[in-house]
Amino acid sequence: MKLRCAELKQMVKEKEHMYAVLAEEIITYEIRKANSRAELIKLRQKVEIDTQVLRDDCRRLEDELSRLLIARQTPDVPPQSGDSSCDKAEATSSEPSAVVESSKRRVAHWICMMCLENEVCMVYLPCKHHVVCFPCHERNLNIVGAKCPACHVGIEESLKVFGRSS
Repeated sequence: MKLRCAELKQMVKEKEHMYAVLAEEIITYEIRKANSRAELIKLRQKVEIDTQVLRDDCRRLEDELSRLLIARQTPDVPPQSGDSSCDKAEATSSEPSAVVESSKRRVAHWICMMCLENEVCMVYLPCKHHVVCFPCHERNLNIVGAKCPACHVGIEESLKVFGRSS
């Protein structure tokens, strides 16, 4: 009887040890799973940011090309009152109206996307968007939170820049 009791106690200890090892493995698995999810979220955000940066670069290059095409075709005559450079480019351009539209979009590219009045001067990092003026940045940072208004990526840092950048 004594031997049987000792065997049962030993079996109970072994099972308790196995349960403890199993619980430790489950915790380790859950930690790895959480770390993998966090890494996946970071990678998805990085891909989203990189994609947006590439789109912005492509748009800037298209706008620069259209501006150069218009500049090449426009004579160096100062605009008269009431004439806008876009109207003159449209009248003298033999290119399709898409070039003129792209030039207008380039001008609009430097206008704040929130107030549509001021020139943009704030760059958000990590997404590198340059889409709002300083007053809108200050006013909406507290209301909207720390997210870029163009892509809704969390803003880690914001920089005030002077003059246009490409």
